Amino acid sequence: MTEHARYHLHQQLEEVLDERGANTMMELLPPVGWADVTTKRDLDQLEERMDLRFQNVDLRFDNVDSRLDEISEITGLRFNQATENTNLRFNQAADSTNLRFDQATESTNLRFEKVEKRIDAQADRIISKLLTILVPIIAVAVAFLTAMSVWGPG
Repeated sequence: MTEHARYHLHQQLEEVLDERGANTMMELLPPVGWADVTTKRDLDQLEERMDLRFQNVDLRFDNVDSRLDEISEITGLRFNQATENTNLRFNQAADSTNLRFDQATESTNLRFEKVEKRIDAQADRIISKLLTILVPIIAVAVAFLTAMSVWGPG
């Protein structure tokens, strides 16, 4: 509808109705052509398209959720594997350290045993030498005491 056609319609309405009635009727008409007016069918089609778009959005969110779950699962598995590897390495290091400590302890004990044997051998030699010196002295002392008791104090 053109502006000229609208004006002509207003004039005809004024002839049938008064000016106020003509103005009211013109206000009830859409400001543009009927082809531009939205119908219930248009709204239903728009609703269908919107529902499809929301379904697509929901599917995308589901896909994102699935991918995040996969990433979380993979990350969890990798973390568990890293934890197990770390624990294994710590246990190996502890075992190695314990073995080295045991070896050092055994080596130290062997050294102490050697030192003790050397000290014992040295002590045996000193005792042997002392006995070699003391036995004749004791024999002389016993002989002297025996002679003194035989000859008397006098």
